Amino acid sequence: MGILDIFKRKKEPEKPAEETASTEVHIDEVHDWVNETLAGKIKDRHDKANELYSEVMKGFARVKGSADSLEASRFEGDEKISAVVNMTKDLFVRRVHNLVAGPQGFQGKHVDLKVLNDFQDTAADALADMNSITPKQAFLLSTYFAKESSGVIDSIKDTQEKLSVLKEFLTNEGETIQLAHSIKSRKDQQSLLRLRLTTVEKEESGIEMRIRELRNRTEKNLAEIEGIIKGHEYAEYNSIVEQIEKNRKKSAAIREKVTEEFASVERPLKKLEYLVSKNYPILKGQEAVLEGMINRPFETLEKDGGGIKDVLLLVRKAALEEKMMLKDRERDRIDEIISNMDTDMRELKESFQDTEERLRELERDRGRYEWVIERKSHLENNIKRALEEIASLEKVMEASAKDKEGIRKEMQRQKKELEDIIFKTSGKKVSIVVPENDSDGRRQLTPSYQKEEQPDS
Repeated sequence: MGILDIFKRKKEPEKPAEETASTEVHIDEVHDWVNETLAGKIKDRHDKANELYSEVMKGFARVKGSADSLEASRFEGDEKISAVVNMTKDLFVRRVHNLVAGPQGFQGKHVDLKVLNDFQDTAADALADMNSITPKQAFLLSTYFAKESSGVIDSIKDTQEKLSVLKEFLTNEGETIQLAHSIKSRKDQQSLLRLRLTTVEKEESGIEMRIRELRNRTEKNLAEIEGIIKGHEYAEYNSIVEQIEKNRKKSAAIREKVTEEFASVERPLKKLEYLVSKNYPILKGQEAVLEGMINRPFETLEKDGGGIKDVLLLVRKAALEEKMMLKDRERDRIDEIISNMDTDMRELKESFQDTEERLRELERDRGRYEWVIERKSHLENNIKRALEEIASLEKVMEASAKDKEGIRKEMQRQKKELEDIIFKTSGKKVSIVVPENDSDGRRQLTPSYQKEEQPDS
C-alpha cells in the first residue's frame, strides 16, 4: 500500500473529545497559542499536503514524458494517411504540452492553502482538456500509436486519481492547513476593528467636549444677554426707539394733513396750470410754486409759505376774471386755506420742523446706545449658531453610537468564528478575550496554555 492509498481510505470517525473547560486566550496571543498547542497537527497536515502536491506534480511530469515519447514516434505508410495520422498526433502532443505547462508553473511557489486550491483547479482543468479529444482523434491515436498513446492516457488517468486524492484532502483538512493564516487574518481584522472602535470613541470624546464647550458658551451668552436686558443702557435705548417711533408718526401725520389740505384744491390749481400753459400772465417763481403745490405740496410749504398764498390768490383772480369756473366749495376751500396760511398752516410747518429736529436729536442719542443692541444681536447669533452646531453634532453622535454597536457585533461574530475554527480543527475549546481599549482597558493575561502542559496534538 502506497502513501496515496492512505488518503483513499474512508476517514475513520474521531472519538468524541471529553468535555473540558475553555482555555482563556487574549486575541493578541492566540496565534502563539495555536503555534505552540497545535504545531504538531498543523505540521503533519502541511507535510501530507506537500506529499500529495509533489505526487501530482510527478504525475504531470510523467504525462509530459509520455507525450515526448509519442512526439518522437512517426507513422510511415500511405502518404495521405500518414500525413493525417502524424498531424493528428502532433496536434495532440502540442496540446498536452501546453496544458502541462499550467500546473508546472506552480513549481517554486510557497505552498499554502490558497496555492494548493489554485493548483488543484488549474490541474483539474488541464487534465479535463487533455481528455476532451474527438472520437476520430482517439481512433487514429489508438490505431497507429497504440503503445505510445496508451502511455499518455494512463499517465493522465493516474494523475487524475492523485489529484482527486489531493482535492479530498484539501476539503477535509484545508482548514487545519490554513489555521495559522486564518487566525492571523482574523486577529488582524480584530485589530482593525478595535482601531476603528478606538477612533470612533476618540471622535465621540472630541464631539462631547465640543458640545460641552458650546453649551457652556451658550449659558454665558444667555447670562450676558439677561444682564444687558436688565441694564440702564438697554432701557434707555428702548425708550429712545419708542420716542423716535412716536415722532415719526407725528411727522407723517403732519405731512399727510398738509397733503390733504392742498389735495382739496388740486382741481382749481390744475385749471390755473392750464391757463398758464395758454399764456395766462404769472411770475416765473409763482409758476414753480404752482407746479410744487400740485405735485409736492408738503415740500413746497416747507420752502415758501408766502408764495403759496400768492398762487391761491391768482386762482381767485382768474375766477373773478371768468377765466375759469369754480364750484362754491372749491372757492370756500381756497379762501379758508388763504386765511389759515398765517395760522394753522404756519403751525403745522413749525410743528413739523420741531418734530424733525427732535428726531435728529433722538437718532444721535440712539447712536450712543447702539452698541448694546449690536452686542445683544451678536450674542443671539452666537447662541443660534451654537444650537445649530449642537443639533448637528448630536446627530453625528447618534450615527457614531450605531457605528460602535455594529463594530462590537462584528468583533463578537469574528471572535466566535475564530473559536469555532480552533475547536473544529483541534477539538480544543478556547475563549478568546477581545478588549475594546488597547491602551487603558486591556486586560493583561497570562494565558492558561502557559500554565499547564498540553498533550501532543
